[in-house]
Amino acid sequence: MKKWFFAGLCLLILCLASAAWAEDIAALLEQAQAGDAQARFDLGKCLQDGNGVEADAGAAFYWYALAAEQGHADAQNNLAICLYNGTGTDKNPEAAARYFHLAAAQGHMKAQYNLAQCYQKGRGVEKDGAMAVYWYEQAAQQGYDRAQVRLAGCYMNAQGVEKDEARAFSWYHQAALQGNMEGQYYTGLCYDIGAGTDQDMAAAFSWYALAAGQGMIQAQYQLAMCYSGGLGTDADLQSAFHWFGQAAAQGHGESQFNLAVCHEKGLGTNKDTEKAAYWYEQAAQGGMDDAWYPLGSIYLMEENFTKAAQCYQKGAESGDSSCMIMLSLFHYLGIGVPQDPNLAAYWSTESRKQLQGDENLQPWQPVILPRETVALTLSPADPEGQERLADRYYHGVGVEKDLVKAAALYCQAAEAGHINARYMAGKCAFYGSGMEIDQQKGLALIRAAAQQGHADAQYFLGDRYYFGGVVDQDYSQAVYWYLLAAAQDHTDALYSLGLCYEKGYGVEKDQEKAVYFYTQAAAQGDGYAKMALSQQLEEGRGTQTDEQRAFQWAYSAARQGITSAQNNLGYYYSQGIGTEQSDELAFYWFSQAAQGGSAVAQFNLGLYYEKGIGTPPDDAAAFQWYLAAARNGHADGQVNAGYACHHGIGTQADPDQAFYWYSQAAAQENENAFTNLAFCYLYGIGTERDLSQCLFWYEKAAALGDPQDQYQLGQMYLKDEMKNPERALYWLEQAAVQGHADARYQTATLYYYGIGCKQDYEKSFYWYARAAEDSVIDAYFYLALHYDNGWGTGKDADAALQWYQVAGYSGNLMAQYNLGNRYARGLDGEKDAQKAIYWLTPGAEEGFDQAQWLLGTVYLEAGDPHTARQWLELAAAQGHEKAIAALQEMK
Repeated sequence: MKKWFFAGLCLLILCLASAAWAEDIAALLEQAQAGDAQARFDLGKCLQDGNGVEADAGAAFYWYALAAEQGHADAQNNLAICLYNGTGTDKNPEAAARYFHLAAAQGHMKAQYNLAQCYQKGRGVEKDGAMAVYWYEQAAQQGYDRAQVRLAGCYMNAQGVEKDEARAFSWYHQAALQGNMEGQYYTGLCYDIGAGTDQDMAAAFSWYALAAGQGMIQAQYQLAMCYSGGLGTDADLQSAFHWFGQAAAQGHGESQFNLAVCHEKGLGTNKDTEKAAYWYEQAAQGGMDDAWYPLGSIYLMEENFTKAAQCYQKGAESGDSSCMIMLSLFHYLGIGVPQDPNLAAYWSTESRKQLQGDENLQPWQPVILPRETVALTLSPADPEGQERLADRYYHGVGVEKDLVKAAALYCQAAEAGHINARYMAGKCAFYGSGMEIDQQKGLALIRAAAQQGHADAQYFLGDRYYFGGVVDQDYSQAVYWYLLAAAQDHTDALYSLGLCYEKGYGVEKDQEKAVYFYTQAAAQGDGYAKMALSQQLEEGRGTQTDEQRAFQWAYSAARQGITSAQNNLGYYYSQGIGTEQSDELAFYWFSQAAQGGSAVAQFNLGLYYEKGIGTPPDDAAAFQWYLAAARNGHADGQVNAGYACHHGIGTQADPDQAFYWYSQAAAQENENAFTNLAFCYLYGIGTERDLSQCLFWYEKAAALGDPQDQYQLGQMYLKDEMKNPERALYWLEQAAVQGHADARYQTATLYYYGIGCKQDYEKSFYWYARAAEDSVIDAYFYLALHYDNGWGTGKDADAALQWYQVAGYSGNLMAQYNLGNRYARGLDGEKDAQKAIYWLTPGAEEGFDQAQWLLGTVYLEAGDPHTARQWLELAAAQGHEKAIAALQEMK
């Protein structure tokens, strides 16, 4: 039957061949029928590609299979691809992986890449990150650019291998040099952020440009950002607009958003609100929730309140606080939506919340691992007796301790196959106990014992792979040996497995499995497992949150002297987690952990002494514990030790030591250290005064995103000796965006006066409004001015009067004067002397000459020349010309 099928297939091939190719195909078919593997592969390729014959996936698969069975690597790879994708046959990922492996073993680089993909995705084989890295590396070393990119990604993201940014950059760069657009993009990104190489924006720009030219969306976006901000190249808004457009057309949300901004603001193109709205909507519909707010604002400016409300509704539902605030206002005023005070209150409240979802965890059923039993054959030399005697010499039981004799006896018994003797002889060789150190020999003996099922040997071998050194670090191998030992209830192996599953070392992260193994080890009394289990229970990772059980396990571990557990127990007592709150007991356990060398506990103990929590205040003791934590490398301890030296708290003032400890903490990227170090450079404390260094450290602190640090830096840039209004505006606005009230007011003021920027009433109005929301009194006055004069908003006399009154009642003298002036002159209707006097008096009493003069004129017009003269004389004493003239007329 097979012969008939074969003959029919041959006839079909010849029938399908074109006249020009018939002779060549016939010759190829003849060679293939004769068993030539290359011809079979070539014929399969022709049938797959329709090269000289009509394409026939089934026939191509047939010829690939024949060539593959003959060991032809290209055929094995192509056959595997057919099986993987179901081309010409049914999908069979397991068979695909087998053929990829056969070709890969022959050095076929594309098969090696494809096999790595199988391991990385878990297609046809169990998912195994370490094996994926291995095969990617085989292909990458042969110069396969796609493998180089994937291997780089593994090193960059710690997938199946320890994170190594330098190696990641190296592989990305090699792929980039071959023209691989992903390699070019990621090489640019590495230069951009300084990952694995020195930061170099010019180089980043060049690589982004190459990848963008090949059509890579993310590279086009990054190139646009470079042009937009002048990063690595001259700022060029037209080019930025072009590349945002290229990426936006391919559906890139951030580019669509930025393209909308360009159209809205006229950046690199003409202003076009209609196009801006279109691209904002594209971005929003594609999941870019930040686009709902500006889209709503466009509709608001066009007075299309219904559409504006719809946008703000969608943005609010996606969690955008700005949309929530606007939606609250719309519901409050009944703009675009029905007036609803309850919904207004709801969205106002929601804007200040952070919502979190709870993950639903499925229970994990532990798998009981089978254990292979290996029979031992004892030699006539009685290895059992040798091993027992070796134990006596090793531990000094009944005989004088003699490691040389112990090692010799262990080796004799090991040669006879005694399993424990092999393990002990291996340890002697590995550590050089009683014999010359030979780690490779020791490892070989321990491996032999592990393969025979010796639990301690299996655990020992797992540790070697876990930590690396004498063997290459390999977490997957570590897990393998830990599992074998754990199957024999080896306590340390159970704990180590829990750690691997918790951290995702050699296995996928699985908190439920971590809890299972920690529980097994803790039940056997392992203190570190108890501590780890306590943390899992406290945080609800892999199990339900149970603070009482978390406390109990921490207490048990602490009683065993585990310093991290003692510190945690102190924390539990301090917060009343799983037990009654007790400052005294918290202090006790922090003391225990601190004396055990825990840097965190030493810092905590310093806090307790400083603040007098659970013990009388003692600045000297606080300093000593801060110093201990600092010497142990605890960054906050270094900051506090530095602060104590700086101000002489609990120790003599020592500016040099203060500077030293601030510098140590700053090297660990501690934000508080940055600001303190900046202060030292500003005033020359422990170092020479250096304003450039001062600004450098303030910049580092601000770059971490704390709005108070950003606000302080903005203030620094407004000082005369460090004046840089542009940078001041930049940092103040950064803080303002995060809701810093004073920064909002300052940002508004800079835009109002055009300091560090062009005068921009729209922005000053926006930020004064935000500051007013935060109850900044002076912002009320400026908001009123904007409404009064139509600056950055439409003129609105009612709103202006309302804000003047809010400011006036809050104590703003300028607002009070303005109100007094309005009522004195009748600017809002009839004059009202009583109200004018009410609003002008506070400013006049504060010595404001203009208010004194105007108040005098109001009293004069009201028929009270005596009081009028009093105020006019006060104004005249300050040189107020109109007051002087008024007094002369009164004479």
